[in-house]
Amino acid sequence: MPLPPHQDSQETLYGDFRLLEQECKNLEKAQSKTQNTEESLTQLMHMHHRALAHLKNAEKSIDGLKDDLKDAHNGDWYFWDFVNELHCGICNKDLNGAYSLACRDTFHGTCLWQWFEENVHEHIINTALRQVKGEPRPFVMCPVCLSDVQEGPFYNRKVVNLLQMLDSEEE
Repeated sequence: MPLPPHQDSQETLYGDFRLLEQECKNLEKAQSKTQNTEESLTQLMHMHHRALAHLKNAEKSIDGLKDDLKDAHNGDWYFWDFVNELHCGICNKDLNGAYSLACRDTFHGTCLWQWFEENVHEHIINTALRQVKGEPRPFVMCPVCLSDVQEGPFYNRKVVNLLQMLDSEEE
């Protein structure tokens, strides 16, 4: 039996209401996702702008270093005198890794360890020959300035970075 027109309209309205209610929930979810996406996009844009600013600063620094290097190539002999000092104090070859002592002399790590080993070995032999108890610790000295080494050598990052910059400039 067919429904009376009034009841049929009521059921249709109720169904339409349910459908609209579901669509509203879907729209609210979509709006929330859109807002989250907009916030993420805004954050990404800020990060992008900061990265661009850092990049510009880095480019300016690099340009400044390139200008300084060109100036040095064009006659700043003091700079090249310094560059010529970037040799191992033991083997006198160009540094490719730099270890410095407290006296600020700089060496290849392998050269320095070999130097220390030879000095300690010599001390052990001398001590054994003299057979003296209470012998002081091995006397280790800088191979360049001959100052007493009280502390171990340290890796000299500044010299290594300078060498890398010079190598990349030559290419």
